Amino acid sequence: MKRLIIIHSLVLSILMLTTGMIAGWWLHAGLDGTGRANSDNHSFQIIQWDSDPLNTTPYQTFNQPYNDHSIDEHSLFLQALDEYRIDDALVIFQQYERKGASALHPFRKALEDWLNHQDSDLSINVLERFTQHYYQDESLLTRLANHYEQQDRLDSAIITLLELKSFTDSKEERSALNERIHTLSRAVYSQQMKLDQLETLLGLFQQLSSREVDYGFYRFALSQIYLATGDNNSAIRELQVLQTHSEFGRQAAQLLAALTPPPPMDEPEELPGNTIPLAARSGHFFVDVSAGNKETVKLLIDTGASLTTLPSDLLQRLRRKKLAARVGHTQLKTAGGYQFAPIYQLKELHIGGFIVRDLQVAELDLHELGSEGLLGMDVLGQFRFHLDQDRNTLTLYPR
Repeated sequence: MKRLIIIHSLVLSILMLTTGMIAGWWLHAGLDGTGRANSDNHSFQIIQWDSDPLNTTPYQTFNQPYNDHSIDEHSLFLQALDEYRIDDALVIFQQYERKGASALHPFRKALEDWLNHQDSDLSINVLERFTQHYYQDESLLTRLANHYEQQDRLDSAIITLLELKSFTDSKEERSALNERIHTLSRAVYSQQMKLDQLETLLGLFQQLSSREVDYGFYRFALSQIYLATGDNNSAIRELQVLQTHSEFGRQAAQLLAALTPPPPMDEPEELPGNTIPLAARSGHFFVDVSAGNKETVKLLIDTGASLTTLPSDLLQRLRRKKLAARVGHTQLKTAGGYQFAPIYQLKELHIGGFIVRDLQVAELDLHELGSEGLLGMDVLGQFRFHLDQDRNTLTLYPR
């Protein structure tokens, strides 16, 4: 029995030794002298997922010899750009972006150097694809806008600069971008009005005026585009706001006079009190109004103001006489920044021969140019109005 156990142990030891020798030989055959896998006959694949959902091919593969010492992603990146495989270059760029700024830096520099040696058409195609993903990248957006401008695609340059401005925090950079957009907008307006490209112009200037409501040229351009398309009502709306503008006020008033002639003489109910004399000073116009009492206040006509404002002492007197009640508050944008302002509801505001009832006004002590307050579009917008800068009159027609 003891002999049988010894024989069994000897056989088991031989089997284990044999297995170890086979495994060692196999490992040696599959590894080189440094312990790395021998891969002379192996390859690796770079898999590019196509981000276009309409592409029926879900991915593309590019086989390269696998050798740790010869893989050069930098060269692959440039090769993809040279072969116009923009998506492949973008994938490599994104892979190194995830590794951090230091890893991405050589690829960004390679992209910039490559773009410097390409024509505008190819550069635009590459930049358009990259900025779809890097839509806040100021460097790429600036390059794209420059190429658009070189190709005289001014509307595209403006849209790109608007995107760039929306991601810029620096006040100086925003000011410089505004100046460039203003210059390009005037150029594209002159260019495309001659070519009768009204639809493109309309969409562009609607966007521009919504982004920068204080820039008068955008409103004036919009009024001309509306007139060219036969939309006189929209043109009148823009021109009314421009009547006090330093550059376009006189043109706006002349156009409004032609577009909104006075009512015929056989309608006397609209004539009494509809023309109001104004005081003029330094290109600004002032009108006298009263708020239900006998005293009048001189208000600066401001078509850029949404709310009419009155001085605090007048509102307190009206409040004591129950001619006004405080109903809330708001913030007003003034020359010194945003300012808290109480809101009052007036029983009535008298302007010329008209009465505006239940008007909400803001309390604001204004001492600019000798004015006691502002007459805003909350009052003027209730009328068709014409500001005659030659005769210094304001004519109101009920809507």
